Amino acid sequence: MKKLILNSFVFLLLFIVVFECFQGLTSPIFSVRQFTADIKRVFTTPSIGNTNDSIGYNPNGEKIRLNINNLGFYSHIDFEPNELSENYVLVGDSFVKSEICGTYNSIAYLLDETIDAKVFNFGASGGNLNTYNDIYKTYDLKEARLVFILISGTNDLVYKKQAKKKQESSLKIVNLINQKLNGPKFYSQPNFELFESDLDNVVYLVHDNLTKKSLIKNGVNQPIIELHIGDKYRFSDGHYTKEGNELIANQIFQFLNEHN
Repeated sequence: MKKLILNSFVFLLLFIVVFECFQGLTSPIFSVRQFTADIKRVFTTPSIGNTNDSIGYNPNGEKIRLNINNLGFYSHIDFEPNELSENYVLVGDSFVKSEICGTYNSIAYLLDETIDAKVFNFGASGGNLNTYNDIYKTYDLKEARLVFILISGTNDLVYKKQAKKKQESSLKIVNLINQKLNGPKFYSQPNFELFESDLDNVVYLVHDNLTKKSLIKNGVNQPIIELHIGDKYRFSDGHYTKEGNELIANQIFQFLNEHN
């Protein structure tokens, strides 16, 4: 019995050590096969030269380049607040972040290559409208020429504003338990009041189960671009391929041409 207890204790200790080292670097849904693949990726992903670029792989197994800028966002360029007035900003979740598709296949990069201006990328995986509003205020994006905010669907409108976070523990496993106990709170249905009416330089991009008509009906007064990107322009996980992102960049380009 003592041996069983000792072995169980050792196993638990080893699990905590591994968890502390790799939590956040592996897939949120645990499987031994996926965990092993993710750990191998962490240790074998090479850097490119002396730049901030690194190599990744999209869901089709093709190599992609990823770059993290001076703020920690996946972006092809660093953020320069003094350049906001002459340039554009893209805000959204993983569709904007483009960790799946690659920094140089992202909407922001493809648009940047199309227009005579910079496009700063603020993509935050798992973000919702509260996240995007916070990004807008934190980085004073009211100074930008225009800010394009991509809303993934009605799921972006159900998160209640979270209270200020408590001070985190030095142990990730404790923080994970706290996150589970104090997880996000939801509205019973999409709350269109989360849209802030005073964001004068914002243009919303909507796709999937959210439409331009539904936003206008619920009092959103900013310009809206409705996206219709077919399944052939998506990876198996639903994210857009480079070709899908090109279609979105082209729609933004057309919007700018029509409103300049």
